[in-house]
Amino acid sequence: MPVVFVRKAQALPGKEAEAIKFGAEIAKMVADIVGVEVMVGQQVGGPIGQIGWRATYADMAAFEKAMGKILANEPYRQHIAKHVPSIFMPGSGRDELWRTL
Repeated sequence: MPVVFVRKAQALPGKEAEAIKFGAEIAKMVADIVGVEVMVGQQVGGPIGQIGWRATYADMAAFEKAMGKILANEPYRQHIAKHVPSIFMPGSGRDELWRTL
């Protein structure tokens, strides 16, 4: 059964444009690492500066395998460590995992 992974984070005030640019970079990086399409978007309505990513995996096993690849990827980890603290509000990240019906 397919699963949809969603990650959201809140940009720091005044960092919305930077967060959008970063969001696109990370979406491409993750897509290249795991071989699935990663959509990036900005929430319309609600908190200003909310950025989100979405990817669909064939099943939970495929999702877990992809997460392992991402977390083991040193360039990805370095990019996150370098940019996230200066772009996003601490503690604002939220992950959701949805199964499709």
